[in-house]
Amino acid sequence: MTYYIYYFLIIVFSFVVDFSKDRHVKKIFLYFLIVFLVFFCGLRSSYVGTDTLNYMGFIDEADSYSFYQLEPLFNLLLKSSIIFDSNYKYLYVFLITALITFVSFFKGIRYHSIPIGIFFSLAFAQTGFFYDQFNTIRQLCATGIVFYALRYIFDDKLKYIFFILIASMFHYSALICFVFIFFEFYKKYWKSCVFFASVFFYSFYSLFFQKIIAINNKYSVYYDIDINTEFIGKGALLFNLFFLFVNLFWLKYIREIYKEKYLFFLIIFFVGFVIQLIIGELGYGGLAAIRLTYYFLYAQIFLMSYIYFSLYKDARFFFWIFIVTLMSFKFLYMLSNSTLLHMSYSILDYLKW
Repeated sequence: MTYYIYYFLIIVFSFVVDFSKDRHVKKIFLYFLIVFLVFFCGLRSSYVGTDTLNYMGFIDEADSYSFYQLEPLFNLLLKSSIIFDSNYKYLYVFLITALITFVSFFKGIRYHSIPIGIFFSLAFAQTGFFYDQFNTIRQLCATGIVFYALRYIFDDKLKYIFFILIASMFHYSALICFVFIFFEFYKKYWKSCVFFASVFFYSFYSLFFQKIIAINNKYSVYYDIDINTEFIGKGALLFNLFFLFVNLFWLKYIREIYKEKYLFFLIIFFVGFVIQLIIGELGYGGLAAIRLTYYFLYAQIFLMSYIYFSLYKDARFFFWIFIVTLMSFKFLYMLSNSTLLHMSYSILDYLKW
């Protein structure tokens, strides 16, 4: 029940931020939402999520890891926890990671003026955002930094490259986002871009994926996880196909001010969808390969936002309600079938007050 209440509060706060006409009310609810998200994730007990205990193991053995065995910035964060006595080191690492993650996401949201409700309903239902808070902690942190970095890809590519490198120092998978620069250069030729990118990934997929695994052998633990159970069986592929048709349909109705950015994110989402098909066809790489597509899925949030702002103001409210309702039903269905739902939420069981 706690997780249902958690999601309900996020949507309610998002509604207030998106539609309140009082800017002071908007700001109060926005900051409250950020604090709420950071602390819900950062203060969780050790048994909440499948990976929390594993990360506690990382923290306990921080001195034994070299900067090759764990990504440099995450390794540095672990090693800095030595300043705290006893179990407070867990609290420190989880809170700092959550803070970096959510501040990065919210800075990206603010810069692109993305409606908060559209962000969270799509992020929870389409990208595994909710589960990643407790599982793929390093990668979610890297994804947040990439999300923020996208503000620079249109007019300051050196800064974009810098932040992608920063993100990769939390999780090496972020390096795949360098390919987005190519998409941005050729966004006006989006059909050709999608075609050649698809041919490239299909032709060099096995070699490319082996190189990713070779960066650090700890990723190989996800290699053999059944993608039919973990990914396609959850309907992600079908939902992405649905949104692909929606995005293509709306292409001719997008306002000119958003058109080039819409094409850029359409390429990202389209290529990500093709990579999903390739993974499904070749059956190669398991969940480790699927994780590389996470960065592509966030393009859907930008696409829905540009559709939202291309509508007349009177229609935006109903579009918001439709998207949030549809995605909420999907997320709540996924949550009802999740093992996480059977882990009652509590906080700080590892602290000795």
